[in-house]
Order: sequence, then C-alpha cells, then structure tokens
Amino acid sequence: MIKNKIDINLYPEFYKPDNRMAEYQQGMIYQIISDMTDRIYIGSTTNLKQRWNSHRYTYKSKTDTYSSFILFDLVGVENCRIETIHLFPCHSKQELEREEGDIQLMFKDIIVNKIIAGRTSNERYSREYYLQNRDKQKEYYFKNRDKIKEYNRNYNLDNVDKIRENYKEYYVNNCEKIRAQHNEKYTCKCGAKLAVGNKSRHEKNEKHKKRIDLSNALVINKTLLCVYKMEAQF
Repeated sequence: MIKNKIDINLYPEFYKPDNRMAEYQQGMIYQIISDMTDRIYIGSTTNLKQRWNSHRYTYKSKTDTYSSFILFDLVGVENCRIETIHLFPCHSKQELEREEGDIQLMFKDIIVNKIIAGRTSNERYSREYYLQNRDKQKEYYFKNRDKIKEYNRNYNLDNVDKIRENYKEYYVNNCEKIRAQHNEKYTCKCGAKLAVGNKSRHEKNEKHKKRIDLSNALVINKTLLCVYKMEAQF
C-alpha cells in the first residue's frame, strides 16, 4: 500500500529536500518481528536488504546501537525477520522519518524503539511523550542511576564556567518569569504562608521544625485515639 505524502503546509519544518531526493522515492516503513514475541521494531529505509544487513552486522560486531538490539537480545537475531509495512515515496529523510514516527505511535504499546522518529526535541520531550514513556524512563534510571550520577558529577566539574554562563544567560532572558515564580505564595505543611523563593530557608527554621513535629504528634495521638475507641467497642 502506497500512502499519500506528508502535507507540506502542515509540516514545513520536515520538508527539506536534499541531494538524494530520487533515493527517497524508494522510501518505505519496515518492521522487524519474531514468531517468539509480540514485541516489534519499526524503522524506515530506502533499501530493505541493506538495512537488514546493517542491523545484523552492527548487533554482532557491536560497532553501533539500534533499539532493535532489545528484540535481538530477547529472542535471538536468528529468530527475527524484516518485513515491509508499506511503501512511502517522498522527498527527504525528514519526511520519511516523520511517517516512521507516525507508524511507531500506532504501535507504541509493543514497539521496542526507544524514541519516536521524526520528532523535534520539543515534541519528543513533551508532556504527552513523557506520560507515554515514563515507566521506561524510570526503569532505565534505576538500572543506571550510579552511572548517570557519576556522568552528571563529572560533567558539572568539567563545565563549571559553561554552566555558570548558561545560567546567567537564562536568568537575563527569563528574569521576570523567575521572579514571579519566586514570589508565588504557597502554604507550607506547618501552616505558614510564604513565597516559594523562601521555601528552602524556611524549612531549615527551628520554628518550622517544631510545628512539623507537633503536627506529627497530633496525627499519632488521633490515630491512637481511634484505635482505643475501636478496641472499646469490642
């Protein structure tokens, strides 16, 4: 089945004709599947045989990474096969990847792909994307949290000046927004009303700590009182 091309007026940022326009007339969306699992990998290419060889070669040689490796690790590369989902002649890589992402979203519950293809960074990390993938992100973080913390620590140490300059630039461009957020009022658990910008200092205050301790004690006393009343009924 040959699908219609992307509407250029709807997605102008993804219509970027390149020097290989004729090659993308051979564009297609494919899937890597196995009879041993319902999980699938969805991708796009202009040469199915070449792409399949690339998946298998890079998996065996470990010279690169694809999300398809998740499927290969699960059932073995020898138990997988590649199939065309549909042909998609188009004008550019961006247009082909946009279609690839649309098909991935249709099968988002069973694909092993880590990211949705053809999306801008804003789309990729939108709230919708976060909600669809938060379980995978949490799982990845807990499995790799020590590596992530070590990477962040080393990055911060190696880029102190860059981070400081980025923060200054961000503050200059967003100072009104930052001030508004800092001045926003909220009610603390201890009952005090204050600005968000004073939260950290407030929570270190002895008065705040005493109110929290008193509140916890009252909750415990109420709980015990309920237990006593229940026991008295029996």
